[in-house]
Amino acid sequence: MMMTLPTEDRTQLFKDTAIQFWKHITPIVYVALGIHCVLLVVFLGLGMKVLWGANIVSTLLYINCLYLIRRQRYRQAGHLMCLEIIGHALLATWELGWESNFSFYLFCVIPIIAFTFQLVAIRRIAYSLAILLSLVGCFAFRRHMGQESGLSQNLLDAFGIVNALVATVLSI
Repeated sequence: MMMTLPTEDRTQLFKDTAIQFWKHITPIVYVALGIHCVLLVVFLGLGMKVLWGANIVSTLLYINCLYLIRRQRYRQAGHLMCLEIIGHALLATWELGWESNFSFYLFCVIPIIAFTFQLVAIRRIAYSLAILLSLVGCFAFRRHMGQESGLSQNLLDAFGIVNALVATVLSI
């Protein structure tokens, strides 16, 4: 016989789970902020205006996310993080190409969706579709992306290795 929780209890359980998730993820948000600061310097050094500009925006968004987390506004922080990760992954993949593996960061959105939007099915579905369409779209157009980057194959390989490693570590 399966027991089900009353709606009130289930809502409280989801709320408590979200609080625990955000306590766990806050250090990861600091790591993401640090990564974007490093990428800002890297892209400044490479003269890639679009990407260093995007990293300034990303840095400001992560600072805002930390502010929202401190005030327990987890859904707003979750929205900002999902939008930043998806947008940044798409832009960086477009600018540097599929081989740069910036698309790996899309998988970092999955736990945010799972724990932040448990009770908001439409947002959970929308972000899941955004991940799916982003990955499929980037793969489908991979031969048309990164054509203007001007980066050497060795540098693109380095981006690919580092991004695959970092995105996977952040996701697990």
